[in-house]
Amino acid sequence: MAFRIHDLNRQQLLSIPPPSSGVQFSHILHVPSKYPTINSALLIAKPDHLIEISSGIYQENLLVKEKIHITGVGEVKIIGKVVLEGNGNLSNLEISELENNGNRSLSDCQISKSLTIKGSLYGHNLSILCSTVVKGQAIIRLSSLIPSKSSFALLAQDSDVLLENSSVLGPLSLEGKSVVHCNQVSIADNTNVDLIEVEENSTIQLFNCIVSGGGTIKSGNGTSIRSNLVALGSAKELIGGENVVVPSV
Repeated sequence: MAFRIHDLNRQQLLSIPPPSSGVQFSHILHVPSKYPTINSALLIAKPDHLIEISSGIYQENLLVKEKIHITGVGEVKIIGKVVLEGNGNLSNLEISELENNGNRSLSDCQISKSLTIKGSLYGHNLSILCSTVVKGQAIIRLSSLIPSKSSFALLAQDSDVLLENSSVLGPLSLEGKSVVHCNQVSIADNTNVDLIEVEENSTIQLFNCIVSGGGTIKSGNGTSIRSNLVALGSAKELIGGENVVVPSV
């Protein structure tokens, strides 16, 4: 019964369309040929406008509001904190710090210093080089993270997380009432810390996953549901809480 309940949660995650669906841009603002900085373009931008940034390094802190979209042409690096609100899309950008408070879609982006998710984030072909924190009522759906450049660690706090075809190169922690579903995910850590820590009211689902490292695969009083889980190296068994093995599909 526990499997069916959490699988329904997973299906709800899978059924939510990315906010990029059907986006049509009413106007394109070019940086720096027309606007010297990204912020100067943001001051002019209106809903459904696209800010197109040419190659370069931009040292700016940005607040991106509802339905304003940003894309990079060539190699675009933003050194500073980017805060996202409302719906919208970001693509082909390298960002130092990112905070997502809305319902955003990211593709072909790299986050190097910090990633905090308080809303819904849908990511495709992401390179996350930092710890990721998912807080409160947040939904994160990531697929196809670049295997060699993936999340160093992930902390879920009262959140729903779906990872597909991805890698997590550090401990994965679940707090509060979190559900993390992993499908074809590699979880690894070279230290002896616990690979996955699950609090009492949280659930980790591991389907067709590979876990490697020197620590315990799963610890804590929460629930684990697993199918086709492969443990490599010196990774130990799951301890604490309820641990359910379901048949392979």
